[in-house]
Amino acid sequence: NDPASRLRDIAAPAPKTQQHPHLLEPELPDFLRALKTTTSRLPARTASWLCLWTASRPGMVRLAEWSEFNLDAATWTVPAAKMKMRRDHVIPLPRQTVDALRELQCMTGRSKWLFPGTGPKNPTISENTINKVFAEIGYKGRLVGHGTRHTASTLLREHGWQKDHIEAQLAHKEEGVSGIYNKAQYLEQRTTMMQWYADHLEKLAADNVVEFKTA
Repeated sequence: NDPASRLRDIAAPAPKTQQHPHLLEPELPDFLRALKTTTSRLPARTASWLCLWTASRPGMVRLAEWSEFNLDAATWTVPAAKMKMRRDHVIPLPRQTVDALRELQCMTGRSKWLFPGTGPKNPTISENTINKVFAEIGYKGRLVGHGTRHTASTLLREHGWQKDHIEAQLAHKEEGVSGIYNKAQYLEQRTTMMQWYADHLEKLAADNVVEFKTA
């Protein structure tokens, strides 16, 4: 008889995992049109779009450094020291992202950071800057920076893109032994996938078209 086996009868239930506020595809056209009209400063709005276009963690976005970007090759290489999975993460940049970053480079290109803050105590924009951009266009409580990852993951799966490619884009590490040995980054496939995603967002903003990918 194992007395410990009865602990589960008296243990408090584990808290439910709460998802970050995020949008589903039918909600995106109005949101994207609103974001295009934001009056936020260029660094703040570019950071917001970078979250959308790459499905990257907002903390990773705000700490992005110009040395990590190769705009000619359209890649962003985040060093292992910044990554939860402790290996370099290469992010393909859609054409829209490259264009936006070239514009931003004219403003902040002399800084170490893409999104510099004010003063030595704030070397980069704050954690809340991206959330504030979304809030000011009417989406407070409906979308936060991290929620853009949920939005991208859901939309891409609904349109038939492969789970492994989506998980690689989100920089999710596989559990167990497979997570140790599977270092496939699917860069070529993710490049195609994320360019499709950025183009699809453009279509949604322009004419509310919902187009499903065919196998």
